[in-house]
Amino acid sequence: LCSACAIVDPVGVKALRSLSPIATDPAEFTLALDLPDGVGVTAERASLILSAHRDDTGQTAEIQVALRRTTDPEQGELFQIAPENRARFRAAQAKILQWKAEAPNETKGSLSLAIAPCKHDAGPARVAVMSAAIQTERDAPFVPLIADLPVDQISDRVDLENWPQCGTDLPKN
Repeated sequence: LCSACAIVDPVGVKALRSLSPIATDPAEFTLALDLPDGVGVTAERASLILSAHRDDTGQTAEIQVALRRTTDPEQGELFQIAPENRARFRAAQAKILQWKAEAPNETKGSLSLAIAPCKHDAGPARVAVMSAAIQTERDAPFVPLIADLPVDQISDRVDLENWPQCGTDLPKN
């Protein structure tokens, strides 16, 4: 799975502060992955993870939902929360919003992207990098999440040489 949390785009950090993953309609989340030649995403192995923890009660909440690939003529390949997972995502958001209302200083959360990479043919060059950006409203600009992550750091479980060959694509919307 992606270990990209360590390579966050500094411009994106400032812009991300204005985004609210717990208030955004799940149908509006769109992720753009800029993958180098030779890199793909293993079928059905891209997901968005929303998690929260309440320090005062010790409660935790986490939901991981599958992403589906879509195509945009201008942006290329995009990933969105699969329609069948949006109700579950909304329920998790509602729970976390309630926690924030009850204990705003004690409730902390995060939004993460997980992907399982695969390779096309011989795979990417060792010096290749990937980037990711998020959009939380249609027609809004994409906000950078990950900038120039070396491809050999995409997976924290499998070395680049051992990535599986890309076979089937993620289901399309």
